[in-house]
Amino acid sequence: MKKTLLLILAVVMSFAFVACGGGENDENNAAVQAKFDEADSLLQEIRGCYEDKGYLEGDTAAEVEVVLDALKAPIEQMKAAHQDILDMGGYTDEDMVTIEPILDTTITELNKVIADQAAYDASAEEGTGIAAVGEKYNQLYDIVMEASDLATTNGWMEDEAFSSELDASLAIMEIAKADLDNPESIDEAYMNELSAAFDELIPVWQDYLTQLSEPYTGN
Repeated sequence: MKKTLLLILAVVMSFAFVACGGGENDENNAAVQAKFDEADSLLQEIRGCYEDKGYLEGDTAAEVEVVLDALKAPIEQMKAAHQDILDMGGYTDEDMVTIEPILDTTITELNKVIADQAAYDASAEEGTGIAAVGEKYNQLYDIVMEASDLATTNGWMEDEAFSSELDASLAIMEIAKADLDNPESIDEAYMNELSAAFDELIPVWQDYLTQLSEPYTGN
């Protein structure tokens, strides 16, 4: 199970950007180009935000690049289709009925990434909300992974009670990770439940670290 970055991840946009072309309408072509320019500007703003927060350095760099590539790829695909349409003469009025909503949705999604990241940053500064719960998740994750490694090394995986506890904790964390990666699905009550669950589990697993540092004897 992969440790969450607790960044705001956008839904990967996938649209069929298809038009007839041959419109030879400079106004339509300019309108579409302006929307592509806006999308590019928003992508740069998102990358700049992640750079400013240090997400493009160290352990988080590779995963954030994957996120950025996922945002950029469909736009680049649409740009290729856009150039083909321009080569055919440009956008007809009929094309615009289909194309403009696609680009508007893309721009809306990118703006949502920016807004969600801003909300997360505010939460982190306040030490409350999704960011605070995320920090507890990360703390628990690190402890459980260390305990799992110790258990494997020292033979504790043979202990059924420990093995069951590990499986239960991993199951809780897997569910929590999925929810934390989709913060719009979490209300305040559920965040409080997660926070309380992590507060309960963290000391349990800290105690396990001492126990697991010794070889398993079967007693």
